[in-house]
Amino acid sequence: ARMMAYQTVGKKLFDDKALAERALAGASVNWTAVYPVVLKKGAAIPEADVVLLDKVALVPGVQVLPFANVAKELVKLAPDEEKAGQRLLITTPGGWRPVA
Repeated sequence: ARMMAYQTVGKKLFDDKALAERALAGASVNWTAVYPVVLKKGAAIPEADVVLLDKVALVPGVQVLPFANVAKELVKLAPDEEKAGQRLLITTPGGWRPVA
């Protein structure tokens, strides 16, 4: 049933995301894409990991991060020109496994 839902209901969503990803790569603007894990309301935890998506092999389990942590990282990333043109994962500390 889940697979059928992905192939029908979710297909447009995934198609739109793929189209946006292709358009982003060719955009002539300064961009940084962030991909946070599952978000929740609540107080921020002391820190979050921000890692290049290309370096991530796996996000094990279901990592859950407060919105406040993502907001804090976005504010730090906005002026960071070294991160321009990159795709970044925002997750819990240690909530990812590196590419081998």
